[in-house]
Amino acid sequence: MRIEHVFGRNQADARVTHGSASPQRTQFQIQGRMDSLWQRVQALKRDLTRSLGVSDVAVSPTPNGAQLDVIQSPAAAVPLLALLEREPRPPSLQATLGLAEDGKPVRLDLTAEDLQHALIVGAQAAGKTSLLQSIAVSLALTNRQAYLQMAVLDPQVRGTHPGGLRALNYIPHLLMPVITDVSTSVEALQFLVEEADYRIQHNRHAPLILVLIDRLELLLHGDAQTTRRLLTQLLQKGADAHIYVVVAARSARADLLDNLLKSYLGVRLVGQVPDETEAHAATGLRNSYAEQLLGKGEFAAVSGGKMTYFQGAYLAEHEMLWALQQMEQVQRRTPRLLAQPHVIRPNLAPQNPVTLETPFVVRNGELMFLDESGADARTARDTHNTVVAETQRIR
Repeated sequence: MRIEHVFGRNQADARVTHGSASPQRTQFQIQGRMDSLWQRVQALKRDLTRSLGVSDVAVSPTPNGAQLDVIQSPAAAVPLLALLEREPRPPSLQATLGLAEDGKPVRLDLTAEDLQHALIVGAQAAGKTSLLQSIAVSLALTNRQAYLQMAVLDPQVRGTHPGGLRALNYIPHLLMPVITDVSTSVEALQFLVEEADYRIQHNRHAPLILVLIDRLELLLHGDAQTTRRLLTQLLQKGADAHIYVVVAARSARADLLDNLLKSYLGVRLVGQVPDETEAHAATGLRNSYAEQLLGKGEFAAVSGGKMTYFQGAYLAEHEMLWALQQMEQVQRRTPRLLAQPHVIRPNLAPQNPVTLETPFVVRNGELMFLDESGADARTARDTHNTVVAETQRIR
């Protein structure tokens, strides 16, 4: 083993006893007979880095010796459109999250019988907003708005740069425009709770409503008591009403998310967090090593006590704007199902749902829009060119 070869070459009486691996980082536990073992290993840091062929290693003391963290190069980016292209007919109502270490897509299944709401946790630049974007866009590309509707809450601080979810205004599936005001976000939560009550009372479950909430901590800076109450009610009633909630926050600490709220957020998507305490609060697991994630889209998905590491899918800003603009253009003939008074809500849901057709597929890096039968496909570029040509003819 190269680590022990470095020890032997430098006459360090130490050996590797065991190790563990996580994305981009491998841990080795080291024991030896010498005093101040970790200081001796620390002195060999440059030699270890060169011998292992990695960018960096970290050495820290442990009760029984020392711990060596071998840091690998960052994982390659995972473009969402390329990932969707791998499956011509992706499953209905399943959001694409990214790519696991074994090369398989990681999805969030909104049709599962034991449907649980999701909590995305991570420090700044962990990739939370990008993950929310991928969830929304992947679902919008593969589901008609008669079967899926969305509400997006992206609260902002006045005077700051607009949030990354603003572009989702182009999605035809929105119940309401993307909400950036805190007070309006609270009103939207109230509406969704009332919608859940209505659905449960009248035994109605369609269409599924996906609620995406970014920057939860900003929502709680306003009327925290009201926000907590409404959010808790929505989480409690959502599963029975087919309203699914994905919440993103920088922290899962008790002062932000109490145990009642966290108990309803059974799926955890955890990005880079600052320390082991935060990792435990976010994952609910000890020794998850989530504090060793490198950020920039590297996540651990935790559900049912099992953990899956994955690299989150992303859309570059220009790609997302282009895709959403084309999506809205093609679906312009179908009116948006904006939030309406409850008395007419039943008219928005299909009475006899049929097998879903995929309205969009991705082939060779391009969106392909299908007609109602799913038989005739055309690219977004073809659609754009047709519209331009028709406009010029009219002029």
